[in-house]
Amino acid sequence: MSSRRLFEGLHVAELYAKYRPTYPQPVIDRILTFMKVKANRNDDYVKAVDVGCGSGQLTRDLAPYFKQTIGVDVSEAQLKFARNLKTNTKVEYRVGSEDSIPVESSSVDLVTCAQAVHWFNFSKFCGEVDRILKPSGCVALIGYTNPTIIYQGKPHQGLNRLFNEYINFLKPYIPKELEVHYNKYRDLKFPYAINERDDSLSRKREVNLSWFLHMLTSWSHYQKLMKVTEGKSDPLVELKAKMIGEVGDKSSADEIKMVLVDSIFMVLAAKSSHDSSFT
Repeated sequence: MSSRRLFEGLHVAELYAKYRPTYPQPVIDRILTFMKVKANRNDDYVKAVDVGCGSGQLTRDLAPYFKQTIGVDVSEAQLKFARNLKTNTKVEYRVGSEDSIPVESSSVDLVTCAQAVHWFNFSKFCGEVDRILKPSGCVALIGYTNPTIIYQGKPHQGLNRLFNEYINFLKPYIPKELEVHYNKYRDLKFPYAINERDDSLSRKREVNLSWFLHMLTSWSHYQKLMKVTEGKSDPLVELKAKMIGEVGDKSSADEIKMVLVDSIFMVLAAKSSHDSSFT
């Protein structure tokens, strides 16, 4: 089983729908500004396609700015939850992959891919993006780092130490594809003349410890560990006990409030306005 198949089951798709974060408005604003300033596009955007959309977090956020927004994912289970969460009639979901995006050629103003491109064959993805983009169409790759835990207004040394120890414990189970992600997509570049990256954005989420631990169950390396060990030992049980002990004055994971702060990185590119081929 390839690592990307870890996300296709109904259970993992449900975890994605519940616990994978949405993106702050500055991410959308940054993409739209790039389209306007760097690709000389006006505001009359017809179609956006979000590839590797999962349960549709970014897809739904894009919808207000386009006449049609299409989320594409290889997993029908993920799309089932995306459709259940759909709040905009302009959003549609289709089964597809990076080398077979089910959209007509030269019809798309924007292609996005959030926290997913590291699973793709990037060369084939570039070819499909080039096929479906209009002249001056744009593409945005988005990813985010592991969060820093803020507790009672400042980074908590003990909670962050325990979190980093947990990440180190999972290292043997980290899929090789994630190396591209951990390098913040610096190795990825679309073969267009107009290319930019942006590492200036961040995201804050107010959560409780229980939510945080559930979010960690959606990680690919956790899912791989649980498959390898057949679920005999769940490291999150121990992490939960240690984190509650570290805080000291609370007895319930639901009562321990924290803020998660992560950095967002983006790769942006624009197709030539003159022809449909790579520059």
